Formats: sequence, C-alpha cells, structure tokens
Amino acid sequence: MSAATEAFLAMLAAERGAAANTLAAYRRDLGGAEEAIGDLAAAPRDAVASLAGEWAALAPASVARKASALRQFFGFAVDEGWRRDDPSGALPSPRTRRPLPKVMGHDSIAALFARAEEEAAGDDPKAVRQLALIEL
Repeated sequence: MSAATEAFLAMLAAERGAAANTLAAYRRDLGGAEEAIGDLAAAPRDAVASLAGEWAALAPASVARKASALRQFFGFAVDEGWRRDDPSGALPSPRTRRPLPKVMGHDSIAALFARAEEEAAGDDPKAVRQLALIEL
C-alpha cells in the first residue's frame, strides 16, 4: 500500500476517529483500487474511470462504498498537495434504493389497540399516554 494511502488511513483514525472496522473496509477498498490501477496519488483520470468496469459485477451498495472511499482519498490528496486534480468525478455513483417500510395488517393493528386499551385500563399513566399516542 502506498505511503499516501497509509497517510490517509492514519488521518481517518486520528482526526475523524474512524472505527477499526471502518479502517479495515477503507484499507480493502483502497488496496483493491491500487492493485487495479497503481498508486492512487499518481493515477490518471482514465485509470480511475476504468474501475467502473472492475466493479461491474458488484452490488450497487458495494460500488457506492468503494467510490466513497476513493472520493474521500482523492479529496485528501488534493488538500495535501499530492494531486492538482480530483479524478473522482470519473467514478460511478450508483443510487442505492431503500426498501419501503412494512405496512401493518388490519389484524396486527387491532391487536395493538386491544393490548394498549387493556394496559391503559389500569392506573398506570404511562399506559394511558401510550394509548393516546397510538390513537394519534
């Protein structure tokens, strides 16, 4: 791994307080990119763009994670003066879709109300409050 990449990882740990798992993921993603295109601090824009082909079989979330790691690295490299350009604009930006929330069925809703009403029948003010919130 290049000295620039090691310096970036050290910055993530020291300045941003990145967790060990985060650092390990960045190390894997940046190391894989270096294996594919060489030293990231000197890689030309077309080599960076070629990573999209390397990542073609990956899930959109994986591509987004790898691209994010590289975008942050290239921003750091520009700030440190190692690069004059930021080639991260050539990286893919997949949109990851978040699933819609699950909808409760009529039976589940009826059971929720029945349980809340049963608990609110006592003298517990928290149970009465909970029922009021559910009814809203």
